[in-house]
Amino acid sequence: MQPTAEPDLPSSFRFLKAYYLVWQTLAATAATNLERCLRLDVRGLIILSYIAWGHDNSPSDLSRKLQLSKYTVTRALDRLEALGAIERSVHPRDGRRARLTLTPSGARLHGAAIIEIERTLGATLAPFTEVPHLVRTLEALLEPRKGTS
Repeated sequence: MQPTAEPDLPSSFRFLKAYYLVWQTLAATAATNLERCLRLDVRGLIILSYIAWGHDNSPSDLSRKLQLSKYTVTRALDRLEALGAIERSVHPRDGRRARLTLTPSGARLHGAAIIEIERTLGATLAPFTEVPHLVRTLEALLEPRKGTS
């Protein structure tokens, strides 16, 4: 049986399919290199970035911002703590919350990971001059819209 051509699908589905396939391809490449070189996964790098950028993050803040379960965030934080990248302490204003702090080792790890991502994906993305615009568009999709929850 010969495969049939894809029907003319709505752009929303085509976007979702393309996004998924690009994510799978690029994330797999990045994840392999991050893990091999730095013992860090993509999720860990994203969480480490939020902490490195100085956001007043607690595990529950990260869970909400990244749309991950608290369990998933806690596991990632445990791994970052084992790598010596972060420290947890009691939040000074709310003893029920954890305060997450980037360590000097974590700052070096974060910097090395950003360099590794650029080394790994930079050449793949370089021919596409639309990437900065695409990034802004994807980030805009994440912004809350008026009248929606």
